[in-house]
Amino acid sequence: MKKLLFIIISLLLVMNGFGQEMMTGLSYNMGTTAGETRDFVTDYSWRGFGFEVRSFRGDNFSVGGSFSWNIFDEKTGEVIQLQKTRGAASGTQIRYINSFPLMLNAHYYFGDPASRVQPYVGLNVGTYYITQRLEIGIFALEENNWHFGLAPEIGLMFPTYSGSIFFVNARYNYAFKAGQSVGGREGSDWQYWGFNVGIAFSYNAW
Repeated sequence: MKKLLFIIISLLLVMNGFGQEMMTGLSYNMGTTAGETRDFVTDYSWRGFGFEVRSFRGDNFSVGGSFSWNIFDEKTGEVIQLQKTRGAASGTQIRYINSFPLMLNAHYYFGDPASRVQPYVGLNVGTYYITQRLEIGIFALEENNWHFGLAPEIGLMFPTYSGSIFFVNARYNYAFKAGQSVGGREGSDWQYWGFNVGIAFSYNAW
């Protein structure tokens, strides 16, 4: 909770300190797991959403913040090693990962903002609240942990004449080790690719 409050307060300070031209966006988020996270869930995720605000400093740089939710799930019969003293489990399982990143970010934009396509790169830094759940019949195991993490990003923006902006981006999310997993990994980290499409609106804050 302290991490969550710190991120929210920092975001508000950033917005107040740099508020000029603003952009607010909503996105539909998809993704696929990476690294050791794929040992738990391998299926592609079609469920997620995101919200973000960016404050521009000139034409080529912005700072801001974002919140999103990615859901990964899979039905499998693979054997899984459970937390230390619980042995292993086989049989039909439903595995879930819910990831809630709350991030501060900075982006750099290439080219003329008046052009029809504008590429950009960015870095998101903040905290992830991650829930891992394993259901086997009537039994369920669950681990919930806060993680510090970061997500480098590349994307494209497509401004329209109406003032709205369509965008697509890819983020590599890396939540550093904290707590443990239902599979017994101490200091479990989580990694996944996020592929997002959305619409944003730009305006002057004041």
